[in-house]
Amino acid sequence: MELKRFQFILLRTVLMLCIFLSVHLHSSLAQDYTQMNLPDGAKARLGIGTIQDLSYSPDGKMLAVASTNGIWLYDTETYHELKLLPIPLNYSDYSLGDDIEKITFSVDGQTLVGVPKQSSLRSILLIWNVNTEECKIYELDTKVSFSPDGQKLTIGKQEPIELWQAPNNNADEPLNGDDNEEEKVKIAFNPDGKTYATTDDQYGFSIRDSQTHKQKKRIDDTLHPVFSGEIILSPDGKLIAMLRYKAPIHVWDTNTGQLKFTLIEHSMTRLPNHAHMHYNQPFVFEGVAFSPDGNTIACGSMDGPIRLWDLNTGKLTKRLNGHNSFVNSMVFSRDGKFLATGSDDGFILVWNTETWEHVLFHDAQLFSVSCLSYNREGSFLAAGSQTGEIFLFDVEKGIAIKSFKGHIRRVSRLMFSHDGRHLASASWDRSVRLWDIDTAILLKTLSAPTGRTSSEDDDYWKTLVFTHDGNLLAINDVNRFIHLWNVNTGQFKQFLLGHGHYLRCFSLSADMQTLASYSIDDTVLLWDMRRITKVVDE
Repeated sequence: MELKRFQFILLRTVLMLCIFLSVHLHSSLAQDYTQMNLPDGAKARLGIGTIQDLSYSPDGKMLAVASTNGIWLYDTETYHELKLLPIPLNYSDYSLGDDIEKITFSVDGQTLVGVPKQSSLRSILLIWNVNTEECKIYELDTKVSFSPDGQKLTIGKQEPIELWQAPNNNADEPLNGDDNEEEKVKIAFNPDGKTYATTDDQYGFSIRDSQTHKQKKRIDDTLHPVFSGEIILSPDGKLIAMLRYKAPIHVWDTNTGQLKFTLIEHSMTRLPNHAHMHYNQPFVFEGVAFSPDGNTIACGSMDGPIRLWDLNTGKLTKRLNGHNSFVNSMVFSRDGKFLATGSDDGFILVWNTETWEHVLFHDAQLFSVSCLSYNREGSFLAAGSQTGEIFLFDVEKGIAIKSFKGHIRRVSRLMFSHDGRHLASASWDRSVRLWDIDTAILLKTLSAPTGRTSSEDDDYWKTLVFTHDGNLLAINDVNRFIHLWNVNTGQFKQFLLGHGHYLRCFSLSADMQTLASYSIDDTVLLWDMRRITKVVDE
């Protein structure tokens, strides 16, 4: 009897241990994808990229998912990410990841081939070694095509290559794609015939039962599609807020890549000067700022009020009324005691974060306030305008004490140097300027290089950062690359390569340690600025 009781206790202990290990393993594996095959200088990746195709290995143990960032391999028992087979990134504007139309395994499952779209400018074949993750690119003089039955691959006029094996297509496809190639549903059947994988959209896919077509699992660890908007990092770089036009703000954990909160308020007051707005339309956010302690996010809006959200609970805690038009910019002082907000109404309001009462800078009515920046001590506040003027305010007195004139269009970004002696500004006139605070004299000007801009690229300089030795870097993007320019010398210093698709926007954390870059395919790369600026300064 005692022996049976001991066996029962031992069995229960083993089962509990297995459950614990399973949960722990799931948690650890779920986080691994953010670290897989990162480019030099990057410390995390959020999102897997736009999905192009799906393919099971011949033994059914792996599912390959082709995306703009590489080939993701999933374990078909757990559907955890096993590895990322990177797509070689070159120094041209050509995006291989966006061009892959079909992937399939070799018969032994050790090789994976990617075939680009037939309309590509170049005929390219990508071949990966699944074990070593090495990828070779073969440029071909003629097109690559699969045989009608999908079992053989023909390159030019050569004999068919029988190394690759297509998915099992014996079963009828349960879903039909649209005539538009870009919108076709991709389907890959598991070799056992019991399940198949199908794309739900560009950013996720489902595992379904082959008989009932019911969804068994949804794989959706990517960022929500954002067709227009901005991103902003918390001061410590642990959270990232994603802003979308007429949509909620999504707050993501940068360590796990998981969605933490969705911040939304659906009621909106119609204002006389905003006749185009409607009742019950989704809330529209403009200026957004994290508090220095990372516990609060302040959100401006089209209709004037400012909302404060608690990032511990995701709840709306306060609504501040003061502006009567678009709130374009807001910034917390370094000590978190004040929040400055600027609006299209031309006024700057400074809010006491303990009482949430505000002070109006009476001498601060501009044509439109486009951006704001505090110096490190919080004694000065710089404000940029829609017309290109920059004003420096004494925070204690609440009056303008200096003006900086040189830009001829909207000032998009302002940043003080660490020692407070210099002010950097970026403008839609495609120039970056460095100013002396004491004399208001223009020290340096960096204009956008000829041939690197288009008529539509007004916001050319995406962010500014001062290095530890006081040098100023201006950062811009050219298609998929991040370019760093030294404003002091006017010379190009370095570029960062890692995205598989065009870049949309950037955000620099308040401690200037992390740069987030956001691509049109809904992936975010987090770059370690300490490593990057060290390389640049050397």
